[in-house]
Order: sequence, then C-alpha cells, then structure tokens
Amino acid sequence: MLLNNVSSLRHRAIRVVMLALLFGSTIGAAAAPAGTADPSPRSSRFTWPTTALVLEGFVAPISVYGPGHRGVSFVVTAGTSVVAIGDGTVTFSGVVAGRHYVTIVHRSGLRSTLSYLQDTLVVLGDRVARGQTVGHSTDALLLTIRRGSTYLDPTRLIGTVHARLITRTG
Repeated sequence: MLLNNVSSLRHRAIRVVMLALLFGSTIGAAAAPAGTADPSPRSSRFTWPTTALVLEGFVAPISVYGPGHRGVSFVVTAGTSVVAIGDGTVTFSGVVAGRHYVTIVHRSGLRSTLSYLQDTLVVLGDRVARGQTVGHSTDALLLTIRRGSTYLDPTRLIGTVHARLITRTG
C-alpha cells in the first residue's frame, strides 16, 4: 500500500511539472511559493480561490462526455478558507454526494464552481465579492469555470500557475 502511495505521489508530481511547462509556467520561480497559483491575476476581475499547491491543471475534454480534467485541482489542508474568484451571485450552495459545492454566476455570464468543500458560508441568492470567503476546504479543492456548457481553462482567465520542484531530504 505504501509503495502504491509513493508511486502515485511521484506520478502526481511529474504531472504537475509537465502541466506547468505545458501552460508556460515558470519552474523554479522565486516570485511565488512552490506550486501555488500566481498571486497577481491576469485579470483584476478574477482571483484564485486559494494559494494552495496545484495538483492537476485543466485538460480539455475531447467531447462533451470525453475524458479530461475540467478545472484546476488543489491540494489543501482541511479547513482552509476558500474564496470567490470574482463578484457574482450564488446559484447553488449545497451538498452532492457528501461534499459541499458552491456555484457563482459572474457578471460576464461565466459560472465558477468550487467543489469538495467541508462547509459553505453562503446560500442561494447571496451576492459575493471577489476574495470573499464562501466556505472551507476538505483535503482537496476543484475549481471549474464554464461559459454555457463549455468548460474553460481557469489559467487563461486568472493567470499562470507557478511550479517549483522541491527536493525531499532525509
């Protein structure tokens, strides 16, 4: 079991670095902490929901039901505050399969969903501001952004994800 976990972690680390390179991110950048979202967003309208480590980036699906990763996943500590990526109105705040979700429709018509939350601090119809805490994370967090039924790459709207390899000693 331990061997499988180590192997899985290695594959995830390799995937994070490959995605960082694919998305034009900086390896070894001193400007941002290791593997975190860029604190200076590309657009002042949106921000990252957390500064936690990025586990997996966006991979566009080939078809509506095809394989892909429709958002950005973060490795977070349970209880970490999760913030709205932009101003908008809460259109869903509830539990699906034992995990809390929050969906916000933004002025531009984009819809962001924060998945796998431990709890939520907002309810249907609430107006939220960019950076406002909307809930707390479990040990994972997924951000998806859609225009209609099309999933969009959050890094293109928010900014680059920086990654840096960290050596483990001991």
